[in-house]
Amino acid sequence: MKKVVIIALIILGLIIIGNFVYKYINKTAEQDPKMGNSEISDDLQPVWVEIAQAARGDIITYISETGMTLPVKSVVVAAETAGRIVQMDVKVGDFVQRGDTIAVVDDEIARLALDQAEAQLINAAAAYEKARKDLQRYQVLLKNEEVSESEFENVRVQHELARSAFLSAEASVKSAQRQVRNTRISAPISGQIAEKNVQTGNMIIMNQPVVKVVDIGEIKVIVRISESDISKIRKNIPVAVYADAYPGFEFMGTVFTLSPEANPESHTFPVEIIVPNNQQKTLKSGMVVRVNIQSDVLENVLLIPRDAVIERFGRNIVYIVDGQKAHERNVEIGQVKGEEIQVVSGIEPGETVVIVGQYNLEDGTPVRIK
Repeated sequence: MKKVVIIALIILGLIIIGNFVYKYINKTAEQDPKMGNSEISDDLQPVWVEIAQAARGDIITYISETGMTLPVKSVVVAAETAGRIVQMDVKVGDFVQRGDTIAVVDDEIARLALDQAEAQLINAAAAYEKARKDLQRYQVLLKNEEVSESEFENVRVQHELARSAFLSAEASVKSAQRQVRNTRISAPISGQIAEKNVQTGNMIIMNQPVVKVVDIGEIKVIVRISESDISKIRKNIPVAVYADAYPGFEFMGTVFTLSPEANPESHTFPVEIIVPNNQQKTLKSGMVVRVNIQSDVLENVLLIPRDAVIERFGRNIVYIVDGQKAHERNVEIGQVKGEEIQVVSGIEPGETVVIVGQYNLEDGTPVRIK
């Protein structure tokens, strides 16, 4: 029993002594900031940083907009005759050359009409030839005064009627030939089949859409440019085009047309951009793309890496390394050039800016350069 009491007293004594020591250390740390304050001690340690030098250079400015890709050439091929489709081998995505047959309509009735027109032409041609010879003969007879003027006039009228009948029959043959040709529906341009509206065996009527052919050898993009920017754009200037379908890939095009009239509601001007589709990737019609239109070149401006600029409390700042310390500077920034950014004011050429480690700095923080 005495042993238990002794152990309890020893434990209680240790607790009292520990509490006293803890209070003494805290009081001493408050009186001497060099003791027991690891945060302040850490702040005095140099921060490792990487640096770059502010230098002058040229920068190209761009106007950025979003648009949708469209084919330069797009044709809806419609039927020019009625009937049943007896052959149609193309499918969506197939490439066709101009003049290639897309579909064939039953041509039996059209060919019968052509045969009838050709027979009528033969008869009309024979009658016209007889009337021509009669007119020549009566011209000689009239000259020799062997026939009267009225008899000659009758022959001349018959000749004109025969000639008219011949020309009409000739036109009928050409029309019938056209109807036969219309039974073969051909591609009016070279391109790909984008839509297919009918199948073999379907009955079609005149002017019914059959297929849509698009030529995406070139793609156009129409963007809307504001009043303040339209004066900066000229025909044939280069344009960079970016599509989400091809991350990181840049298509190059040019400005093709600039509308002289603004949209009355948006007060923007339509600008058409042509992009050749002979590059490593292929743009499709209907894609949403972003475009950067070159608008101006700023010469001999001050540039620093974009990473050097950080935003704090609505201010753009950089850290300048002077000796062994970093000093905070407010800067006014301008245009962006890839990984570089223009500095309008706040630093001078040749000054050294922090590009790695800047988020760990405050004004006057000691630094060590990697």
